[in-house]
Amino acid sequence: MNWAPICALGLALSSIAAFAEDRPDPKAPGLSKRLSAELTATLPKYDPAVANRAETKVRLLREQPRNGILRLPDYIVREPRVPDQREMLTEKGRDAVAMNTYLGPSDGLDRGFLNAFTLVGAWKKIPLLNRLPIVPFGSMTNEERAREIYDREERRKQFLELMGLDAMAKQTEKTATPATTTPPK
Repeated sequence: MNWAPICALGLALSSIAAFAEDRPDPKAPGLSKRLSAELTATLPKYDPAVANRAETKVRLLREQPRNGILRLPDYIVREPRVPDQREMLTEKGRDAVAMNTYLGPSDGLDRGFLNAFTLVGAWKKIPLLNRLPIVPFGSMTNEERAREIYDREERRKQFLELMGLDAMAKQTEKTATPATTTPPK
C-alpha cells in the first residue's frame, strides 16, 4: 500500500480546513472566524439573572408608593380613537345636519317658505339642462348654503383655537422670562 497519496490527500484536506477557518466571518465582516472566536471568548458573558435583578430593583423603587399614594403600572395605548358622529356621516348626512343646524327645520321659514324652491333645484329637474355644468345666475342649493356656513364656522373655531394657543404661549413666555431692569447709576 502506497502511503504517499493518502498523506498528500490528508495534508491537502488539513490545509483546506485551516484556510476555511481564516475566511471572513459573515456575522463580523472583516474578521476571520478564528479571530472572531478569540475576541468573543474574552468578552464577559451575558447573564440574564443579573439583568433581571437590576430591572426588578428599578421597577420596585419606581412602584413604591410615596406619601401613601398607590401607583398603578404605566400603560401606553396605541389604538386609533373612535370617530365622532360627524366623521361617521356620509356627505348627504352631513348636509342634512348642517341644514337643520344652520338653516332651520325643513318646514321652517327659511327652508320651508322662502327657499322651498331654488333656481338650481329647478334647473337640475329639467332633463337637458341638468347635464350642463353651468349654474344659473350663481345661485346655490340649500345644501350648498348650509355647507358653506358650516365650513365658515369650522374655520372660525380653528382660528379662535389657534389664537387661544397663541395667547397661552405669550402668557407663558411672559412668566418664564424675568423682567429685566436697568441698574441705577
